[in-house]
Amino acid sequence: MIEAMNKYEKAYAKSYHRHGKYSIEYVRKLWESSKKVYESTGEWPIIDFGNGVCVTMDSDRYSNFFINGTDCVSCGLKGEYFWLETFNVKKSKSGAYYKNKWHFNLYGIGADGCEMQLTKDHIISRAAGGADSLDNYQPMCERCNEKKVDKVA
Repeated sequence: MIEAMNKYEKAYAKSYHRHGKYSIEYVRKLWESSKKVYESTGEWPIIDFGNGVCVTMDSDRYSNFFINGTDCVSCGLKGEYFWLETFNVKKSKSGAYYKNKWHFNLYGIGADGCEMQLTKDHIISRAAGGADSLDNYQPMCERCNEKKVDKVA
């Protein structure tokens, strides 16, 4: 029923395959236990969900959400759950295509009842010289992030 979706949901339906929906607390525990392994071994463990669905919790996105919060700093949209998803196909910055990289994406439900993804926003954009570091990240929904573009929040 794509007609009832907002523009973000339509894009997700075309771009992502979903494996399962998980609570914030469940994904937080996966991140915390994976981080402990990383701190003791120097390698992020691979979490196997079966059927070729494997995840590593090495993205800065998880640190942003579990340290800086799971709500949009601009509009207050509350992150409610994670979907375990993979891109159908995505072109990386280098121009290479990749697929089947599974990861957890955080979502909330907007006032309009539609699902909205929350992202890792750079407070000072990379284009303006902002760092890829936890103190320069904040959680922001895609709608607010799209409005912000390269402004400092």
